[in-house]
Parts: sequence; structure tokens; C-alpha cells
Amino acid sequence: MEVFSFFYCNYNINDYHINSIFYLEMLQWWSEFRSKFSTDSKAFDSIIWNNCNIKIDGKPICCHNYMNAGVIFIGDLMYSRNNVESFNIAKDKRPMGSNYLTWSAVPCSVPKHLRNLIVDRNVLDTLELKCGNKDFDPLSSKSRNFYAFPFKKKPNIQEGCIN
Repeated sequence: MEVFSFFYCNYNINDYHINSIFYLEMLQWWSEFRSKFSTDSKAFDSIIWNNCNIKIDGKPICCHNYMNAGVIFIGDLMYSRNNVESFNIAKDKRPMGSNYLTWSAVPCSVPKHLRNLIVDRNVLDTLELKCGNKDFDPLSSKSRNFYAFPFKKKPNIQEGCIN
């Protein structure tokens, strides 16, 4: 799985079988950290892939062809149109390497309460978090900056950063 899918989406670590204790703990830490410090949880809920609320056969879905074609957010599924129209529009915009039945399964798997979530696509440009007066961007930080940040003390919610 791509790092993108876990940095941005609303995943539940219990939905995955991860053998590496290191990766399991890092993903668990990121999930807890992000939930305490994120300013826009709606953005995480609106991403289709690896979303713990969007499942087929009890498992979160991830379709790399669609991700690579730019189908990222629930709004990209075009609920204002029927499945045939939305499939044809998406297919004409960008090659997805998919068929109509696969396309139709994705919009049907999104719970009704999430279908109207609209977010700014620029939310994917950064994962920057504020810690007091310091900025932290895990995607652009050098490893020495990144590893020092999560392993300090537990987050102090009152101060809004990690001590």
C-alpha cells in the first residue's frame, strides 16, 4: 500500500494484518496523533481509499488505478449523476483501467451520511501540523526531524503540541 493512503485517510489499524511491529506501532501512533491535532477531520473522512467507513465485504477498499487517475475524494464519484454517466465521465477524463461493475461497487459502498462531503483538493498538498509556533510536515521533513518528533512525550492536548 502506498504511504499516501495511510497518511491521509481515515483508517482503522485493526482492519489490516501488519506483521511488522514497527510499522504497526507507527501507523497506530500516526492515527492517534492525527486525531488529536488535525484541524480538518472532514478531509480524512472524505477520502475513499482505506477509509474505515467505506468497505466492501467488510474490508476497506483501495483501488490504485482509481487513485492514480485522480479519483480520491467521495465527491469524485459524482453522486449527482447515475452510475453509467459518472463512469463514462470519469473514464473520458482519465484512463482508469477499470470496468463499469468495479466502478459501480465503489459509490455503493460509501455510507449515505458521507456522500455529501465536499473538501478542498488542496488538503492533499500538505500534512503540516502546528506544534506551538513550530510547523511539522511529515512528508517533507528529514528523517532526523521526523523520528525525534513522535517519540518524545505523549501529546499534551492543553498545549496543542508534543512536549
